[in-house]
Amino acid sequence: MLSHTHIKCLLLIMLLFSIPTLLQAEEPAAASGMLLWTPGEPLDISAESMRFEADSSRIVFETQVKLTQSGLNLSCHKLTLDSDKNGSLSGFIAEGALQIERAGLKITAMRAEYDHSSRRLTLSGSPAVERNADKVCGERIIIDFASGTVTVEKAQARVNLKNTENKDSANE
Repeated sequence: MLSHTHIKCLLLIMLLFSIPTLLQAEEPAAASGMLLWTPGEPLDISAESMRFEADSSRIVFETQVKLTQSGLNLSCHKLTLDSDKNGSLSGFIAEGALQIERAGLKITAMRAEYDHSSRRLTLSGSPAVERNADKVCGERIIIDFASGTVTVEKAQARVNLKNTENKDSANE
């Protein structure tokens, strides 16, 4: 019989393994190029101000930034979008009171950097990942979509146990 500690560890592991899956693009063709947004669909972005930097192919949105796209909601103070030479989104930096919600997952941090070429999201500044009542937080959280790994530095977790009692436990 598994102890409550073992069950907590198993539930934490299940939460960590589910993060990359929950953040995948919903289109099967897009899953191989998995990222937070869905390729081919427009990103709707609002902010108090926007600046385009032609020399670096960068767009900077500032103050009350909100980004939405089919199932993805992101809000922060400043959002910098980087594009490659073809004009495709190559990554972003989100700063200040960041919140990302997608597929039942809520991510909060003060800063997030996403690099499309490495398919890696790095969260810092009191980052936390929550799903239902489960929560993982740490000093830094790195979600590597390419390998399906999640690394949490100085990790803390809260995992809520479901009723795991069975008929045999009544006899103990």
